[in-house]
Amino acid sequence: MAKIRSVVSEYSCHFISPEVSSTLLVPQVDVVAATWCAPTYPLVKINCDGAWDVGSNKAGIGVIVRDSMGVVINGSMKSCLSSSALHSEASTVLEGLVLTRTLDLHHVCFELDSEPLFNAVTKNSLNFC
Repeated sequence: MAKIRSVVSEYSCHFISPEVSSTLLVPQVDVVAATWCAPTYPLVKINCDGAWDVGSNKAGIGVIVRDSMGVVINGSMKSCLSSSALHSEASTVLEGLVLTRTLDLHHVCFELDSEPLFNAVTKNSLNFC
């Protein structure tokens, strides 16, 4: 977590859009149709998601970078070992930050579906309860 917070603070121009932050704070219980919303120009949206298998500690992480027209700029997917679901989600954000630096992007927003990670990064707090 400390590494993610450190990298995020380096990128002070990164935003989490209001429509994303409001949906992240409400736990989703029902299955609903999801739609992707493009960021406003000149932002680029980085969608991050991870999956983790408790039995094997195997994880999959995926990141996709799209512009305000929805055009895919880049992306990444990897298999790795992870100690928890939160760890796999954090790995996706780190991978998104690596892509941000590699592609020299300056106006980005991140979209993720992990409320504990969102809180850890934006509120500088981590609660495992």
